Amino acid sequence: MGISVKDPYFYTHRANILVNAEHELRTLKKRTSDGVRRCAQEGYYPFGRIFGYKSSGQAKHVKRKVIEKHPEQSAAILEMARLCIEGHTDAEIKKLVKVRPDGKECISRILTNRFYAGWIWADEVDGKPAQWVRGKHEALFTDAEFSAIQQARLPKRRRRETYGDENIPLRGVLICGCCNTPVTGGPSKGKSGKKWWYYRCLNCGLNVSAAKADERLKEILQGLSMDFEAAKQIRAEAKRYVNALAAEQTRKAKTAKERQKMLKDKIELLDMRMIDGDIDAKTYKSWHAKFTGELSQVESEMNGGDQAEILEAMRLVDEYVMKLSELSWVYGVMDSNDKRTLVSAIFPDGLMIEKKAYRTPKINGLLLRNPLKINNLALENTAENSDDFQKNEVSTPYGALNELLEIVSRAA
Repeated sequence: MGISVKDPYFYTHRANILVNAEHELRTLKKRTSDGVRRCAQEGYYPFGRIFGYKSSGQAKHVKRKVIEKHPEQSAAILEMARLCIEGHTDAEIKKLVKVRPDGKECISRILTNRFYAGWIWADEVDGKPAQWVRGKHEALFTDAEFSAIQQARLPKRRRRETYGDENIPLRGVLICGCCNTPVTGGPSKGKSGKKWWYYRCLNCGLNVSAAKADERLKEILQGLSMDFEAAKQIRAEAKRYVNALAAEQTRKAKTAKERQKMLKDKIELLDMRMIDGDIDAKTYKSWHAKFTGELSQVESEMNGGDQAEILEAMRLVDEYVMKLSELSWVYGVMDSNDKRTLVSAIFPDGLMIEKKAYRTPKINGLLLRNPLKINNLALENTAENSDDFQKNEVSTPYGALNELLEIVSRAA
């Protein structure tokens, strides 16, 4: 006895049947999908046949079956790998290997499939993340061999002409004033066949003659150079600082040496009292540990002061401070690597190049004299740079000066 189609509940009943059927269908699909994913997470290949392998022929009641190598197909895959490493293209391999699956990209699919190196891709299930897991099947390649195959498959790049840095020494250091990306550089050949070098921005198309940019930079460096009297004053100030540092180190070394002798005498006296039986073993160990600990600390302090470093600092100050008054010459005689180092030290926040000028947010405080009057250089953050100038005018911390002198000394 059924429900009449004229009954108003007929359509509700039919809708319930269809919804329940759809729910059951989706439940079955999810159960099957989760079962496949659990199988993969355990390292078993959960799908049908795959080229290179065959069913293991295990009994049907076995819950998890392990596939095994197909003799002819696995040999064909190994041959594909060998030809790939030798440098053959996929098209050439396809012609040379007869035992293979059909399809335009069959060689690529096989040689890039990590499954043949003993791995299985497992999707997320039961809280386990999607990941590659080590499979239960026998691998055709080791991980190292698979990596070698992928390396051999990388596209062979056409060799490009490389340019020395002597014509464009600030390539990678200069920043495009338009888009704030590092500029590159290269030559442009004229009608006569002569090469003309340019700094170029690949992002916005800036193109500046390297020779003209170099001349402008030399003018800027000459403008930033110290005047002769200021350089003499800084040398005198720095020498006083280094001499005071050397004197302080000598004083500390003398004090430490006296302290060392006193502690050695105390340890010797302690040993004698122990031999004479004036103190027991526990007291001896306690005081001996205390004295030897203090002695070790004093000796480490004595070894910490490097007299050679002080002497090198004095040499740099004496010989190279005056070179800060001729930075244009210093830049001109440097090699490309030292030019980059010098420019980075003078313009610590970068030097931006424009069509006919440079600009920078900051100049090294040692050289900040009157930059607003220097041609071809626009200085941003004037107030901040002015503060740095007041701090660094003459009584500059020796560390900053020493760093700049070490760079300048490479031009000698």
